[in-house]
Amino acid sequence: MKVVSFKVEKVTAERAWNIIRRDKGRLSNAIRERVERIIKYDMPLVPTSREGKHVIVTVKIPEELFQQIQKFIKERGVTQSELFRSALYLFIEDNKTKLDEINSLSLP
Repeated sequence: MKVVSFKVEKVTAERAWNIIRRDKGRLSNAIRERVERIIKYDMPLVPTSREGKHVIVTVKIPEELFQQIQKFIKERGVTQSELFRSALYLFIEDNKTKLDEINSLSLP
């Protein structure tokens, strides 16, 4: 396993942690799944970090996925942080969509 760290806005990290606490999951797993999806479907990335205070998020990555990540960032000419930040945003968006669907089902 490799350990990868990246900077993200504190507000974004807090949103992700709240989702993880609610679902009783692991942030590393959630980010890894989104990184794999971004690579597989060649999805667009969020180019830069937004304004505000930042925190560092650390993720454990299996060696095989780490090699795929290195190949992807070299081919696309992006940074590792852009890839992981984009995966975190995608995780939040996926869960926002899921929460919106649940809320719409419970409306009278």
